[in-house]
Amino acid sequence: SGTPNNDVWFSFVATSTSHNISLENRTNVGGGTSTSIDMGMGLYELTSDCDNLVFSSTSDPESYTATGLTVGSTYLLRVYGWFSSIQNVTFDVCVQTPPPPPPAPANDACSSATVVDTLPFTSSADASAATNNDGFVDCGFAVMNDGVWYTFTPTASGTLDLSVDVTGWDSEIAVYTGSCGVFTC
Repeated sequence: SGTPNNDVWFSFVATSTSHNISLENRTNVGGGTSTSIDMGMGLYELTSDCDNLVFSSTSDPESYTATGLTVGSTYLLRVYGWFSSIQNVTFDVCVQTPPPPPPAPANDACSSATVVDTLPFTSSADASAATNNDGFVDCGFAVMNDGVWYTFTPTASGTLDLSVDVTGWDSEIAVYTGSCGVFTC
């Protein structure tokens, strides 16, 4: 992507199947035909020599996660000004292994649902690492996945009010009867 007419190259050995790559502290130092600091990157696997590079990925913006890398392989990172004009830009290259994902919440699966034994009940949880280990559950109005589970056995007839205060993603609430995998909305 972009116009790699004024490029520089860097190399690194992959220590993981994915690496975060970013161009930081970009400053146009003048003297070119453009004052832009917009840059592009191309990533290539070095399989034998520079005449036989294997294209891996490209990026604009100046930060992305390269995936599908081979641990122990050498990769060449081509960095260039985005436009066909000449950009004299100083920058730092940062290549790092992404942190491991946070652990899934304890009540990530129906089989490990949090028991609600007294009312009122309030719970605070980080469900950002919830998985779809129970598959998609269709409740007519919405198909649920990647959630957390709670179980409640009422001791009297009546109405149960439920609310969720979530930041950062679109939350849904569904109430089922039955057992894990055999639900009725």
